[in-house]
Amino acid sequence: MNKLSELINSEQSRLSLNPLSLLLMNTTVPFEKKISCIYRMTFFILGFKDIMLLMRYQSPASDLELMINQHSEEDSQHWHWFLKDLRCLNINDKFGKDVTQAFAQMWSQDHFPIRNMVYKIMYYLQQYNHPAFRLLIVIVLESGFNTLIEVMHPVLKKAGMYEKLEFFGQVHKDAESNHQAGSYFDAEEHYCELLSLCVNHLSEAEYLEAKAMVKVLFSDLYAMHECFAKPMLESSLISVS
Repeated sequence: MNKLSELINSEQSRLSLNPLSLLLMNTTVPFEKKISCIYRMTFFILGFKDIMLLMRYQSPASDLELMINQHSEEDSQHWHWFLKDLRCLNINDKFGKDVTQAFAQMWSQDHFPIRNMVYKIMYYLQQYNHPAFRLLIVIVLESGFNTLIEVMHPVLKKAGMYEKLEFFGQVHKDAESNHQAGSYFDAEEHYCELLSLCVNHLSEAEYLEAKAMVKVLFSDLYAMHECFAKPMLESSLISVS
């Protein structure tokens, strides 16, 4: 378990230094420029609903499978909050009320790392029915979300938007804290318990496959967060240094 825990901690530390996090922490970047990353998250957050659908077991046969089902059910409706946030942030003005422009952007080559993250998770969910693999996917996803909100929340609070936005603000934070199955970033001891459950249910060969999967998912998370940051990176006046 220690090696898997060390791997996840190491990968999360690397992820926390991705360009998006650094730019959101940069006090010289204007608020409007910072929230431009939110529009680019649409494909992933809406796709997350289907990820949670694939995550679920139709006939759960163990406590671990029941835990995964409970988590996926709790997370599967959060996309409604995201749509409300887009309206609050005047998404119609952003795209000039031309929905085709939004579609063209979401399916552009530039946005492929975002779509690829969704496809990769779905691939692993279809490849691995073992609940330990699926629980590891949950841990990685929670880790990625935690990395984002740790830097996004201060930005929103400073702008007076934390209580106005639901997915990125107080509503989602409260929901995560009230997860019946637990939330990754609310309790380190719960995280360790989940890792123990994963390791205890894996053979040596499966353990090695799980480690490889975790590495790939974190690498893709980094690429996706980097893609989210592109509107800020494209400004010649802004640097991550």
